[in-house]
Amino acid sequence: MGEEEKTRIEEVRDFKDNIEEIQKEKDEVKKMAQESIQDSKAICVNMDKLNDTLRDDKIIADSLTEDVVNGISKEDWTGMRNQFAQTANAHKSMSSLRRDMEGARLQTQQFRLVSDTILSSNATTSVSSTFIMGAYARRHPPLAKALATVRVSSTLTQDIDLIKAELKKIVPDVSKEFESVVADVSGTGDANLKYNALLTLRSVFFDRLLDIIASKAQYTQTSWFKRTPTTPAGAPFRRMRFCQPKFFIFGNNDEAAFPQSMIDAVNKTSTEMATHFNEMSQYGKEGATGILVDNCYRETLTSFANAIRLRNQFQKRP
Repeated sequence: MGEEEKTRIEEVRDFKDNIEEIQKEKDEVKKMAQESIQDSKAICVNMDKLNDTLRDDKIIADSLTEDVVNGISKEDWTGMRNQFAQTANAHKSMSSLRRDMEGARLQTQQFRLVSDTILSSNATTSVSSTFIMGAYARRHPPLAKALATVRVSSTLTQDIDLIKAELKKIVPDVSKEFESVVADVSGTGDANLKYNALLTLRSVFFDRLLDIIASKAQYTQTSWFKRTPTTPAGAPFRRMRFCQPKFFIFGNNDEAAFPQSMIDAVNKTSTEMATHFNEMSQYGKEGATGILVDNCYRETLTSFANAIRLRNQFQKRP
């Protein structure tokens, strides 16, 4: 077995390992989400029960007229003061709980968004793998049988609609160019025209959009860029085609203020966009198989749609 064959076998092994690990992590995430739901229900029950005690307190408070208050002995009034103090402390605790839950709600929304991007990205990966392997199914009957059981699910239509709507808000002219690219790709089966469409798509996302609203002058001033080490390990995170999508998504936010999973999602999507830039450049100029061109097109749209979803989350923050 040659080195190339050994490498491929190792890559398949890693692919399987990652699938198994995702399965394990997925089960843990679902379990924690279910526990969170149960805890939330318990909190709702407590809040409902609190209505009864607050109703009783309100009755007592309304009954404390001036005549009643003045008729209570000094010793007993000390006891009432203790009740007032406990109610005041309960108010502080409730306010603190509300603020913490508001923060937790925001964090839960962020976690949900991370799960959305993972699902969207993984669904596109499955589609792309299926299309690539489909070309070899005739030679390998077991492969053909396996692929027949794959439930191909693409989010392409939803991704295109999201991109159109968002570009109309940001740069309407770019939105029109994007719609033209989509129409060209949808209306042709000619691989050569699709190659050209990749270059146009690259121009729409990077030249016409990111070069304008996420320029080097802008992203180099961010805290996250300044903290990125200038070592070989930090090099991928300082490259222009990574930094532009990240600035588009994240702006000048402080990474320390967000869960690590959220930052990982931002970096993952930015890395994907940088990869797609290189692929669109290579395939658009040198050509590639129809499958690779179609996959590049679909994966680029999915990644950019995920970038928009993440961007909208960060823009919601005060």
